Amino acid sequence: MNTSPEALKLLLGTQYMPKQCPGLFQALEAEFGWEQRHISMYGKKSPIPRLTAWAGLKDYTYSGIMNAAKAWGPTVEGLRTRWNFSGVLANLYRDGKDCVSWHADDEEGQGDIVSLSAGATRKFSMRHNETGETIDYMLSDGDVFVMSRAIQREWQHCIRRTMKDVGPRINLTFRF
Repeated sequence: MNTSPEALKLLLGTQYMPKQCPGLFQALEAEFGWEQRHISMYGKKSPIPRLTAWAGLKDYTYSGIMNAAKAWGPTVEGLRTRWNFSGVLANLYRDGKDCVSWHADDEEGQGDIVSLSAGATRKFSMRHNETGETIDYMLSDGDVFVMSRAIQREWQHCIRRTMKDVGPRINLTFRF
């Protein structure tokens, strides 16, 4: 199985989504019931540095956080019928202070992840578990990024904080 960086697919253009999706960010921002969730680390409960929402056919748990199944709105429903996914985890990065630390979406039974960006451009970083090699991608409005199950086993990814003045960004991670 090829899990080199070249095996990652940054898919741009109309095959998946039209590049530059006017109005997509605003539609998604209004469509989800955003929540400020908390995570327990080292015995201390802290707010997750971004807002999240879950829509799907079943409940979804990650990092000890249970997300109850909720219906998706019309924008996500349109994508769901196109891609046939069973759930979507949505992350709203309000500014450069919002982030997600190094992790892999490697929960039991998790398949490929299709990630759609809407809004401001942010740096998406990947780090190989064994070599420590890092690769950065600038993900912009309308970019679709696919990570296979094999990639999730060998690489971690993150969105780091930045001091740059960046606007809000929504990332949808579709689960199959």
